[in-house]
Amino acid sequence: MIDLVRREVRQVPFSGSRTAKGPATFGQTDILQWYGQQPDSPDVWVPVTLALPRNGQKLAHVLSALARLVERHEVLRTVYPEFPSPVQHVVGSGRLGVHLCSLPRQAAAAEVSRTELDEALRAYVVSRLPRLYDHTELPLHIALALRGDSVIAGIVEIAHAAVDYQAAAVVGDELAVLLRSPRTPSGGAPPYQPLERAADERTGEAAGSAAAALRNWEEWLRRVPPSPYPIERTAEAGTPLMGKLHSRALAIGVTRLSRRTGLSRPSVLLAAVSAVLSRRTGYAETALTAMAANRSGPRLSDYVGTLAQVTPMTVRVAGAGFDELVRRSWAATIRAGMRGAYDAQLRQAIAARVQEERGVVFCFDPVFNYYSAAAHSVQDVPSGLTWEPRGVTTEAPVRFECFDATDHVVLRLWGGHPGHLSRAETEALLRAVERLVLKASLRDLSAEEVTEAVALRTVDRGADWVLVDSCWIQLSEVQRLLDDVFGAGRAHVSCDTGRQLVAHVRAGSTAASARTAHQACMKALPGRLNAMAPARYILCDGAPGPAAACHGRVVDDGSGRTPSDSSEPWNSGDGLHVRH
Repeated sequence: MIDLVRREVRQVPFSGSRTAKGPATFGQTDILQWYGQQPDSPDVWVPVTLALPRNGQKLAHVLSALARLVERHEVLRTVYPEFPSPVQHVVGSGRLGVHLCSLPRQAAAAEVSRTELDEALRAYVVSRLPRLYDHTELPLHIALALRGDSVIAGIVEIAHAAVDYQAAAVVGDELAVLLRSPRTPSGGAPPYQPLERAADERTGEAAGSAAAALRNWEEWLRRVPPSPYPIERTAEAGTPLMGKLHSRALAIGVTRLSRRTGLSRPSVLLAAVSAVLSRRTGYAETALTAMAANRSGPRLSDYVGTLAQVTPMTVRVAGAGFDELVRRSWAATIRAGMRGAYDAQLRQAIAARVQEERGVVFCFDPVFNYYSAAAHSVQDVPSGLTWEPRGVTTEAPVRFECFDATDHVVLRLWGGHPGHLSRAETEALLRAVERLVLKASLRDLSAEEVTEAVALRTVDRGADWVLVDSCWIQLSEVQRLLDDVFGAGRAHVSCDTGRQLVAHVRAGSTAASARTAHQACMKALPGRLNAMAPARYILCDGAPGPAAACHGRVVDDGSGRTPSDSSEPWNSGDGLHVRH
């Protein structure tokens, strides 16, 4: 690896057409909310590599192109000084800090490939520039590698609050044009800016679509399991590992299936992931979160701003052959995409209410995320499985990320809980997806043949597992929750005949009432993937016995939910979403 040498930080002036402020867009609000929860995520920054001629480009030419880019696109000079309040401030003029570096002396005269240069510059940016995004600063990191007075490599890191991956691709294309001639594109109407987008989102048809999206979120949150992957905890600990399956065979299989079904490549991969998750968990349908691009319409196809948002979807797997499963996945994707733009703060308020009612905690990181080569660089490496640490905060038990370059696919899988998703389990799931696609690409598979191709057994559900509110729950994990909250021996959980979790609790400071008991359980629930808070709390002045009987006088008996919500029983218990 080449270690680049720092030269200076050049201050480059820019002057846009206006200084303004207004409400943030739905996409900006969503990302800012995510920043507040996961500020350490490496996904905070979206890299754009400069397309430079082989012999480089004059520094003055490159700096002029960068200034022109920032002047045209207001989101690249937008800050959020009122964070966490979702208000965007467009900076009219200022200076760009451009980090200049050069090759070390021993490498200056040697032949260095563009790939080596790009990797060295990326390493320089990661090691030398802040990883945490400052919402009061311009959302840009710019670093250029020089040989003499010529730029031979360049990278622009843009904060995710400014761009999603498709917007980054638009920036890359436009920057390539500007590098050829920094005075273009010129003339004509200015591009559609986030301030105009924010105004449009709150009026007319867009406002109606956003309201429908929130209703869809609420319906989905009220009925699906909070975790798409209930599985026994292992003893593994430490930093989560991400498995990366590089596969040309998988790409060939996806191509064949896409041509045979006439449907998209993401639908094929989603179908395979859904089938594998369904088989392993026993759920007849896979309820997961994915990303909606939200780029329908001519004004949004080349819009520079962040539009992509997480959206819920459900793919019913039971009874479907593979081609039919691809069709169901495509239909689920279309439905989800139609309801992908919404106010994330209102979604969060809905989620908080539903979580308190059901006694569960949801994670809104995407379980399935698809990237095309056009929107994300996909490195071509030999086929095989590799591993790398993924020290990022997330509550998601599984996250599938598909990087599709048509001639090869990189399928990544990781989760935030190493004790939940072991290395062996990660490899088994990745190989199952690849195996299923390869077999299904030869001919359509029946529902039974899909199960055979996955070749994974369903998790054993012994007496410790119960189906509550359409969720597989481990009683031992709920008991662990109660012990941690109230103290060992002071509470006992059981499942009554109506498939409700009932906690008998010795009254105390934490359990002064059913309400305070429920609040304490909800506070301690995050990170406990196989647990949920009881539906009923029976508080008594004596310790509960082994049969969960209440010893002594009953002090309180209730759901612990707020009065306006306690009328909901939260007891489906019908098994409709479970494969038997």
